[in-house]
Amino acid sequence: MNLKLQLKILSFLQFCLWGSWLTTLGSYMFVTLKFDGAAIGAVYSSLGIAAVLMPTLLGIVADKWISAKWVYAICHLVGALTLYLAAQVTTPGEMFLVILLNSLAYMPTLGLINTISYYRLQSAGLDIVTDFPPIRIWGTIGFILAMWGVSFSGFELSHMQLYIGATLSVLLTLFTLTLPHIPVANAQRNQSWTEMLGLNAFCAV
Repeated sequence: MNLKLQLKILSFLQFCLWGSWLTTLGSYMFVTLKFDGAAIGAVYSSLGIAAVLMPTLLGIVADKWISAKWVYAICHLVGALTLYLAAQVTTPGEMFLVILLNSLAYMPTLGLINTISYYRLQSAGLDIVTDFPPIRIWGTIGFILAMWGVSFSGFELSHMQLYIGATLSVLLTLFTLTLPHIPVANAQRNQSWTEMLGLNAFCAV
């Protein structure tokens, strides 16, 4: 498959699965599940919690031990499972927990997809500055089309939006397996344990 087409599909699926539920989950929780505003706010706050904690931690893992490709695939597989569970829960506490777990898996993939795309483009001798934006725009297209699809299908107030997200996450996991191997960035030789854990990055703060 053509490199740019492959990366466009990757970006499309990455944001399509997010768009299938992110903006309409609140309506589903409020109208269908009868959650109050505080409960809905708590569920959405899980995205911020995950965004603070996980990208750096899994970024270290992808840099030092496991290929970014496999970390990315595992995250989306976990994401598929949590969205499947989210479609079945009916209480605020359960929804907060599964969306938190989903966010812990999904948020790191926002950085990992860039790592994968940059590596592939550089390996092919292409310029990231000029060649990446036309690829990334397909993520925005995917997000918008997913929102439209859910709305036009009448799933805004239904748990089906979460099943759609789970299905797209599985498809993205499978598609990721077709990508070439991406080596870890840093060799482990002659590194202290703080460097191996990536803790030296905090010295720059």
